[in-house]
Amino acid sequence: MKKIAEGFTPYERVESSGVIEPGDIIVVGPHGGGPGHGMIVGGRENTIWHSTGIGVQFAGISYLWLTDQRIFRVYRYLRKDLWLQSQ
Repeated sequence: MKKIAEGFTPYERVESSGVIEPGDIIVVGPHGGGPGHGMIVGGRENTIWHSTGIGVQFAGISYLWLTDQRIFRVYRYLRKDLWLQSQ
């Protein structure tokens, strides 16, 4: 996550009451445990991208509840205009 944060500066931490947007980075972990997995919110409603042992996977946001994950932090890249231009 440190490398992702370095590559996506400037960024801000989204408050827990905030709305999650496409491109946001979500840091999750199991209930009763600590943070340990990063995900990127997809452009389609209720979608996320995350890495597994077999590569990058596309999933619905319900993945968090189905795998008993909780959200620890959400980060937002502040210059999405530049990020989207590079695609």
